[in-house]
Amino acid sequence: MNTEPPKQHSLIFSQEMVKSLLNGKKTVARIHVKLKANSRKFKPDEVAEEIKRGDYSNAVIKPGDVVWVRETFKITENEFNDLHGMYCIEYRADSGCKLINPNIENNDHLAYAILKNGYTSSSNMPRYASRLTLKVTGVRIERVQDISEEQAIKEGMPSIEEARKMAIEAGMDWYQKPSVWFKGVWDRAHSDWEENPLVWCIEFDVIGKNIDLL
Repeated sequence: MNTEPPKQHSLIFSQEMVKSLLNGKKTVARIHVKLKANSRKFKPDEVAEEIKRGDYSNAVIKPGDVVWVRETFKITENEFNDLHGMYCIEYRADSGCKLINPNIENNDHLAYAILKNGYTSSSNMPRYASRLTLKVTGVRIERVQDISEEQAIKEGMPSIEEARKMAIEAGMDWYQKPSVWFKGVWDRAHSDWEENPLVWCIEFDVIGKNIDLL
């Protein structure tokens, strides 16, 4: 019986995707295929064949792992007259707030974030500031352009019904399918849709807690 604790990772999410995580729409994420540093060099199609056989040894993130979400944030002094925290972590995606009472001694990053008095990029979010954790339930590999309409919706894109409604409200006689919405989101983030890269498709359950509180 495997009693090892789940491996932990972090991933960066845009404001748009954080909102989809919060409202329960996003339950899958696609990331570029990257092999573990100690694995032999596989060609992309060889990796695909490995995964088709159910071998996840080359996946960076595997089923059962947990991922803490990095998002854009800022830290300010607590102005809410609440005794539960000296500082407030504010999240740009939805203006959400988490009160903290940390020891900033010898914590250069926290001191910088407080003095900055502005938003800090998601790539610089420390672990303690994260508010969302993803429990990985499945991993597979495919080309990014293979995404289905159903999968695009699970990526947090508007459903066909939602897209139709938005089109009507905007006075348009056409609407974008979920997969087309996803193409736009992907290209804004990576600019390589036309190259059709191999991606890990990571399915997960969203947990509204910091990873260290699980």
